[in-house]
Amino acid sequence: EPLGLPLAEAALGIHRVVNAQMAEGIRAVSVRRGHDPRHFTLIALGGAGPLHATALAEELGIRRALIPPHPGVLSAQGLLDARLEHEVTAAFGRPLAEVTAADLADALAVIDGQAADLMAREGAGAEACSRHHFADVCFVGQSYHLSVPVSLTLDDPVAALYQAFRETHDRIHGHSAETPAQVVNLRTVHRHGGAAAGRPSVAPPATGGGGTGRRQVRLPGSAEAVEVPILRRSELTAGQRIAGPAIIEQPDTTTLLDSGWRARVGAGLTLILEPEAEA
Repeated sequence: EPLGLPLAEAALGIHRVVNAQMAEGIRAVSVRRGHDPRHFTLIALGGAGPLHATALAEELGIRRALIPPHPGVLSAQGLLDARLEHEVTAAFGRPLAEVTAADLADALAVIDGQAADLMAREGAGAEACSRHHFADVCFVGQSYHLSVPVSLTLDDPVAALYQAFRETHDRIHGHSAETPAQVVNLRTVHRHGGAAAGRPSVAPPATGGGGTGRRQVRLPGSAEAVEVPILRRSELTAGQRIAGPAIIEQPDTTTLLDSGWRARVGAGLTLILEPEAEA
């Protein structure tokens, strides 16, 4: 009422605003870190994720979106399946020009011992764990830093660290310089070497068809409501193809398949969404 809009128009406006905010969030972890999202597949998770998948993919130029069998509980499943890992960070705060390979090795050995102790308390012996070292590095005078891998096995790990930092800075910020840098923090990550549990998502037996009827839906980009098929995901079959617009429902999420997109049902009822021209 305050906007003088019909209910459906106001709801569609909310949908557009949320999509714009989510797209900015994706840009923050891709474009602003030197990665082109067009080279990736968009995975929609969470109870609301699949409702926005095709709109976000179009906004970011992504050509494929993947909808896991149960997006609403994917984060919880990830926590259950994740390998045991501990991370320990220590302040270092020294100009890189004054740091030697021995300095790095000694400082990392201290936090390696702390991480190994944490892993041992959880029953993971050192022989079953991998170690990964990182340094937070910045140019002298900068107020932000970048995380760069450290390899103590190289002939000159300090020079390699400086070069890796400059390459990372150029990739993320579009420029670099041969100016002094400093180490802010050192970090070690110990990860149990065993494979994750990997429990597959269990889908109900497919019965074919998958239709539950049709409904009038107001879609982004359409001036009027259009009638679209409503499908039940548990009744889809592997290999089935669905042309948008359509809505695919399940207990933990709703997938919106916009006009111009097609969905292909993969193994385990995973949905692969692609523009119609490429599907």
